[in-house]
Amino acid sequence: MKHRIKFLIGIYVAALLLGMITGCTEEKCVVCPPDQPPAEKEYYFLYSYGFSNWVYTYSTKTGEIVDSVKYPSYPFADVRFSKDGKYAYYVGGSIWIADFATGDTVAITEGTLSSGAWLSLSSDGRHLLLSGTTKLTLFEIPSLAIVYQREYEKGWADGTIHPFKDIAYVGSNALDSLLIIDFRTSTIHDSTVPLFWGDGTPTAALSVAVTKDGKSMILTGGGRVQLRDAETFQLLREYYPGRNTAYLHPDGERVFFLRDKDFTIGQPAEVWELNLRTLLMTRVLRGEDFIAYLNYFALTPTDMDFTPDGKYAFIISGVAGQEFGAGTILKLDCDTYRIVDAIYPSLGISSLIRINPREI
Repeated sequence: MKHRIKFLIGIYVAALLLGMITGCTEEKCVVCPPDQPPAEKEYYFLYSYGFSNWVYTYSTKTGEIVDSVKYPSYPFADVRFSKDGKYAYYVGGSIWIADFATGDTVAITEGTLSSGAWLSLSSDGRHLLLSGTTKLTLFEIPSLAIVYQREYEKGWADGTIHPFKDIAYVGSNALDSLLIIDFRTSTIHDSTVPLFWGDGTPTAALSVAVTKDGKSMILTGGGRVQLRDAETFQLLREYYPGRNTAYLHPDGERVFFLRDKDFTIGQPAEVWELNLRTLLMTRVLRGEDFIAYLNYFALTPTDMDFTPDGKYAFIISGVAGQEFGAGTILKLDCDTYRIVDAIYPSLGISSLIRINPREI
């Protein structure tokens, strides 16, 4: 009899467990293990010191240095990567293309101005735009042959190439117009569009960015940010006070702006986000959100980049008006806007940060 009772109890328990398993849902589950967060992806990023001429390669996941190179002079003003991360495109004393993994130079051209230069790569990887100098140049890749050039003694601002059209847009602090370069055919055409504030006052563009869907254009300069239609150039929204260069998040919906800290005028350090869906500009980070153990390491954002999956932003800092800049690298969770890590390289003036899109 006892054996029969134990047998029936065993059958009951088994049936109960089977019912729990088959009836398990995400909302009510008593036996299923909790979902584990996806493993963090790992990428490499370049971090450049303009003051000491060092360039470090870091891991986005561990924050550890995996490589370092000291240049004989200023390393480079800008670098961009091909979509697959195989090639890096640099501008310094020259323009050159290198295999990122091996460091081998693929092509090089001499005599390019390095200071303040800015690069933009076409979506098909066949053209490279050099702006931020007095000599605006469009190169063909991989030969680095010049297919368009226009010189302006007062200097061109930071330009960009459309995300899926062979059209470039470049402004200048000294011009109240936007230069448009159409290189969709072998015959390249350029034209200009006048720029105005919302009240009709002429203005200039210090930087240009086009959203990932190609519908909107973001102009910065003169203390304001303008959101315009990328086809008609109609002014859609204007934000004041303005921020510097627009940084496009991989999700295509968010655009970030940095505001460097300036001790001389009491300007606070801030990171702002423009949401293209709601059209709201909101502050997501301020200096008080990161308490550094030395003044040199305080949040004074000067450049940023995102992991290709959009999970993290890496922000570098430099102290405006100080004898030595600080190279703090902050890792920002783009879901929570919480700082999750801080890296403290040796003292030097932070130059730029760029993340290679190839996952390790």
